[in-house]
Amino acid sequence: MCMNVPIFLFNINNDFFGFNKISGEIIQFDSELEAKEFYNSSVTNEQHTILINTDNFKEDIENPKAIAITIELNNSCNLNCTYCYQVDKDSRDEITERTIDMVLTYVSKVYRECAYESLMLRFIGGEPLLSTDKLLLCYEKFKLFCFANQIQLYVHVDTNGTCLTSDLIRTIPNLDMVICLTEKSDHDLMRSGSYDVILRNLLSLEHEDFLPITIRYNVSHLNLGSFESFLQFIRKCLPHVSRIATARIDDSHCKHSFINQLSKYSYARWNSTTAIDLLVKYGFEINHCTRSSLMKCQGYSKYSCKIYSDGKVSVCDAMYHDEATVDIEALVNNINSLELYYDKIKRYSPLNDVECSCCSNLVQCGGKRFCRDWDEVCNYQQEYIESEFVKTYIYHYMHGNARLFVNMRQL
Repeated sequence: MCMNVPIFLFNINNDFFGFNKISGEIIQFDSELEAKEFYNSSVTNEQHTILINTDNFKEDIENPKAIAITIELNNSCNLNCTYCYQVDKDSRDEITERTIDMVLTYVSKVYRECAYESLMLRFIGGEPLLSTDKLLLCYEKFKLFCFANQIQLYVHVDTNGTCLTSDLIRTIPNLDMVICLTEKSDHDLMRSGSYDVILRNLLSLEHEDFLPITIRYNVSHLNLGSFESFLQFIRKCLPHVSRIATARIDDSHCKHSFINQLSKYSYARWNSTTAIDLLVKYGFEINHCTRSSLMKCQGYSKYSCKIYSDGKVSVCDAMYHDEATVDIEALVNNINSLELYYDKIKRYSPLNDVECSCCSNLVQCGGKRFCRDWDEVCNYQQEYIESEFVKTYIYHYMHGNARLFVNMRQL
């Protein structure tokens, strides 16, 4: 499939830049004339036509180089957060060793089918660290399997941080952990008064050689104006924490007691400008980037899935437990069961979608997402407004801070 390169031009204080929406590349021009000549040639000249290799993309779908498995260890939590989306807490038992073994059997059979090169294990709850013994049991089993087959194993944990210990961090290399934290008054109001115990646990890790923790600042109208003072606090009191992420509290999936008055658009604009400016000001890395290749989400990936603690299986976090129509035993018996039960999702490809395949936003968007609201299925700018992000990146590039945009293709 071919399409002409969509180039968008930016004039930043009479410095001219272009954004290539296919390659994700930011291009700097010597003059306005050069920028306009490049733009004109990009939409008329065949030498600037980009070929998206459909065969390679389909091959990656059929024989993925990486798979992601989300494992719910339990459905229990020691907090009762105001905006939590898990309204069915304690409705399922802790995962059993038998279920863990079936998950391992499934990924083993998938490996024999497509010989993937890396495996992402993502542990969630409830609060997953309430089941640390099961987490470590699962990790040890998968570690041996991956070592025997030369598979790169990555481990991610979403935790509230109240049960965090240094032993866990020392036990699991390549661990990536996300903990929610905001300023004390806001955090305690929203997250069951847990600020002090989380801070104490984070402070106890200051002498670790490597701290694989991202603090996620959950944003609402109540704490938007406190972000800078929060960053100042982290830099002063938790200098060993190097990664801060932001996320808008999505009240459409929250308890009815909380309404986020910060709109999606206002958040995305703030996240593309002010938030980045503040993160750069205090020396934190920026992980967001323009995309340089066509990528698919976990939901669309052929063998990737989410296993609930009772053995039910869905495609990813965007699908709730009551929507799961298959279990891990069925996947063990037939590793292609996901395509049978979730065919509209697992068999979807944007390259076969008439609207997506010729859209200039294809690479940056990645195609339609079933998890987006039906009227926003093509809106890929709910976290970042693309043009604002590009302008912010260019500004910081011109001021010598491009190194902090760790995933961007540098100018």
